[in-house]
Amino acid sequence: MILQTHQINRTRIFPSLPTPHPLASLYTFLSAHQREPDPQIKKNRFRVSSIPLDQMALRKLYSEIKGLKVKELPDHVKPMLSIGYVKKAVQRGMDNYHAKYIETSSIDPLLHVCYGGMILSYLIALPEERRHLEHQQHAKEHGGH
Repeated sequence: MILQTHQINRTRIFPSLPTPHPLASLYTFLSAHQREPDPQIKKNRFRVSSIPLDQMALRKLYSEIKGLKVKELPDHVKPMLSIGYVKKAVQRGMDNYHAKYIETSSIDPLLHVCYGGMILSYLIALPEERRHLEHQQHAKEHGGH
């Protein structure tokens, strides 16, 4: 109602000016605050693919070990289980995530936090819920509360 009054007053005072769209200020705000790509960031620094990271990792591991003999396999896999290798792999994953979602100003990280929080809360509450259901089943069998 206030917006309509403002538009009516504006058209009475300045009849030659067109009435602005109700969302014009929002469009102006969003276009002024759009994040442009940073020219300092190298374009091909990170490998971002549409294939999920776990599938890429499994494909890479499979392609590395498919030509090995069974006796060579432990020597090939053992360095991958070291703390340093795991730290590097996690860092690469974080760099890829940053390049794919954070630098592009995507909404997906917020969704990841929300869904992750829901899954975590479900998993934390699951043992208590199972105990409650087992107690209920036991009470039905023995005729108590």
